[in-house]
Amino acid sequence: MSIYRIKMNGKVYEMEVELIDSDNKKVDASSPERQIKAVEEHHDNTSNKELHLNHHDEHTEINENTVTAPMNGTILEVFMHDGDKVKAGDTVLILEAMKMENEICSPRDGVIKSIYVENGMAVSPQEALFELEAED
Repeated sequence: MSIYRIKMNGKVYEMEVELIDSDNKKVDASSPERQIKAVEEHHDNTSNKELHLNHHDEHTEINENTVTAPMNGTILEVFMHDGDKVKAGDTVLILEAMKMENEICSPRDGVIKSIYVENGMAVSPQEALFELEAED
């Protein structure tokens, strides 16, 4: 069991967290393999909004075509989809951070190759949001 301290709206709360598997059995916290298995099982039955894992898989290459999150935040709305054509400056999505809405725009003309996020997801700095490719 782990104890976490959370500050919310100026109040500090302590909570105990216990990792359980899909059969509601306690998982030995000292076993990384068991933790990963329990999280994977839990993830199968949980929406991404409820369980924040890395939105793109570990093989997603961050390169000059990838637009990443400039800060921690929550995706409020995604306006574009895979295959959509964009012009430089077009708003692709809205990222809420510190109660401010930030437009994340296409840095250049192109086509959306992949969108890695969806509405309601939490993102971290430098996490991939979407990838562009040149227009045909």
